[in-house]
Amino acid sequence: MAKEIVLKSLELSNFRGRSAKIEFGKRTDISGENGIGKSTVMKAWYWLISGCTAPGDTRNMNLFDNTKELTKD
Repeated sequence: MAKEIVLKSLELSNFRGRSAKIEFGKRTDISGENGIGKSTVMKAWYWLISGCTAPGDTRNMNLFDNTKELTKD
């Protein structure tokens, strides 16, 4: 059975030099000028679920590698 993660809000306190509280709805668009912190919101989400701030970070590979899943014989 698949599980769903619903992100309702995210509060950043000096995360990468930014502090903010974001309330998410069914659909939330994040937009703005360069340097305003759009990527920081995504990096905070990646950090929350993986402990790393970039999805391509090789330290994430073990967390998302499903080739090692156990199967019933």
